[in-house]
Amino acid sequence: MFNFGNTLSVLLNKGDGTFAAGVVYATGSDPQSLTIADFNSDGRPDLATANHKANTISVLLNNGNGTFADKVDYAPAPSPYPSRPVISNATASPTSRSCTWTILAAASPRVTSSFC
Repeated sequence: MFNFGNTLSVLLNKGDGTFAAGVVYATGSDPQSLTIADFNSDGRPDLATANHKANTISVLLNNGNGTFADKVDYAPAPSPYPSRPVISNATASPTSRSCTWTILAAASPRVTSSFC
């Protein structure tokens, strides 16, 4: 759940139909979308936000204990088209330990960037 400002709250399922209190994590400026995927091939779901005002992607890796590491920001590949980043097709390669995402922007072709 995005909060007002530059943060994201994560509420863990307690397994009894309720959620634990939210834990707040910093993101880039004005997060617009969230992708959940295993970006570093460790078998745990990680988080990535597409940040409109910052024009960055913030990646929060899963620590494996119900928490996430501090964000690391990445800039998408340069594009001649004005856009806000939207993450799509996020994948990780267990052999090369690399990640890719596709940036979709209105009126522009797909731009693919790599991180990790």
